[in-house]
Order: sequence, then C-alpha cells, then structure tokens
Amino acid sequence: IGALSLYGEKVLTKSQDTDKEGHALYTANVEVAPRIARIEIANFTCNFAETEADREYKAFTINHVALNNYYTKATLSTTDAQTLVGTEINSGSVEPFFEGLEDGWNNDKFVAPLQLTWDGNKQAVNADGKVLAYNFFPGAKPQIVVKMTGTKNEENAQPAPTFLATLNLKDGNTPIAEFVAGTIYKIDFVFNESDPDQTEKCIDVTVTPVNWSVVTVTPEF
Repeated sequence: IGALSLYGEKVLTKSQDTDKEGHALYTANVEVAPRIARIEIANFTCNFAETEADREYKAFTINHVALNNYYTKATLSTTDAQTLVGTEINSGSVEPFFEGLEDGWNNDKFVAPLQLTWDGNKQAVNADGKVLAYNFFPGAKPQIVVKMTGTKNEENAQPAPTFLATLNLKDGNTPIAEFVAGTIYKIDFVFNESDPDQTEKCIDVTVTPVNWSVVTVTPEF
C-alpha cells in the first residue's frame, strides 16, 4: 500500500510559557487523518441457485481483481483531485483493460485462483487471509472489476471467461454518492450465479464503512 500521508489543521494558541531566549511559544492540538479512503475486500461469495433446474452455473474461478475509475493525484492541503483514470467496462473493453494492467497497488492477480462451487466452497477467502486493499482519493466513484471463468451447469461444460463489475457500492440499501477521506469501505463481494449472464454484468455490492483511527498530536513552536 505504501506510505500514508496524514493531514490536519488547527489554529495556534499562544502559551504563557516562553523559550529560553524569551520568545513566545504557541501550541495546537491537531487531529491528523488520511486524505485518502480505502476499499478492503476480504472474500468472495457466490449465491448459487438451490435447485438443479434453476442453476445456470456450477462453478467460478476468480483470477484477477482491479480498481477502476480513480484519481492518480491530489493536493494534500485541499484534497483537490486530478488526473482521472477510468475505463468504461463492457464485454468488448474488459479484456484489454486487464491486459493493460501492470503489477501494482491497483490490482491483484491470483497465482492460485479462488474457486467457488455450488457443491463445495460457495465462499472463497483470499490466499493466506490476505485482504485486498485499494487506496483512492475521494472525488470519483471507484469501481471493482473481477475477471473470472464460469462453468455452466451443463453436461461436459467447459470453463469460459466472464467478468463482473460493480455498478454501486452501497451502505445498506443506499448507493454511496460521495466517498469520504479517512474511511475504510469493507466489502464482502457477494454475487448471484446468474449475474455473469446479465448484459453488462454490473452488480451492486454492500460495504461496511468504518472510520480510520485518528491520531491527536500536539506540536509546539
């Protein structure tokens, strides 16, 4: 994730004390907090249809996860964001999108892909309990894109490439319209096994927002 810059502002208060040369001292209690927000994905869950007749897929393999639609720069003192990077994800653009990604902070490619099956593990936890974490500057609506293969619930069916992309990140039933710096958005990435057959394969995902720990420091001048 790299180094995390913290920022805070507070008006200075003149102290009754002076330094050894008689100069006035000023103090301020400043709460410093991150200027970025974070998405964390701990696991992936597929809701398979309960009955054989209703089941469209019997297995999924998750290969690659990436953050889309984010700013690459921001001013620390004002949070003004610049340089938006984003791709309109659809059936024609998703493969070039993943092919164009370099190893880095904004995506994770699984050496051992995650397996979800209707008759086995319907939930897959990331390898070694790793949480996928993506820091981003508030101001854009981040999107999570998942590259995977799906095996239809048919005799002798072979895995075929497919994908999912978030349409909204929702706090409860409400889509988040404005993301807040200093907040971690925890995701259990849940989808229905019929979702990959939707036209643009976009889904809503529920998140749990929690506040980052805020640190109070007292500088003295």
